[in-house]
Amino acid sequence: GGTVNGFRLHSTRLLLIAAVLLALCEAARAQIGPVSYTVTLDKRPTSHMLHLRLTVNAASADSIDVAMPAWSPGAYGIHNAWRNVQEFSASDETGVPLKFEKTDKQTWRIYRATGKTITARYKLYLRDYNDEFCYLRGPSVFMYVVGKRPYPLEGSVKIKLEALPSWRVQTGMDEGPEPNTFVADSYDTFIDSSILLGPEWEQTRFDYQGVPYYLVF
Repeated sequence: GGTVNGFRLHSTRLLLIAAVLLALCEAARAQIGPVSYTVTLDKRPTSHMLHLRLTVNAASADSIDVAMPAWSPGAYGIHNAWRNVQEFSASDETGVPLKFEKTDKQTWRIYRATGKTITARYKLYLRDYNDEFCYLRGPSVFMYVVGKRPYPLEGSVKIKLEALPSWRVQTGMDEGPEPNTFVADSYDTFIDSSILLGPEWEQTRFDYQGVPYYLVF
């Protein structure tokens, strides 16, 4: 009798472990990069509004979470960029609107329907956007797809900037294959790479060990 009960207990533990592993695998299936962003500057700079899109392949996951950072690299303090988010919505590649809910003050959970790709859209009030320039500091602007705790989803990041006519772009990221597109090897690199847009600025370049550096004023 003891052997049978012991076997049953052991089998139950194996089933529980298998169930946990299966759940982790299902969650991992949602973590498929790359992540891409599109930033469109409102035609009225004095509105201080940006229009943003975040797109990711959700695979077969039931839902994905996207969040505004509460941190900034090198800054020891919590900030509340989520307060500047307006008109959040989501859809898939078929154009079907997706259900979502806020799970905490800075996180939105989007529920997948029949599509594979999820695009989150939101407007952002940014004081650093006016008729003279737009300065994008990553943690204050870009949501991330929640991946392995406590980090964002792994994989490369691509961004497309839709600026005003005659405005130029300067950033430390590599240029992408299309005009006004840039790429980073990870969200960490992406979030550390400030982006400056504007009609004119002063720029100084110098080279050190074969690497060009730019100082923009």
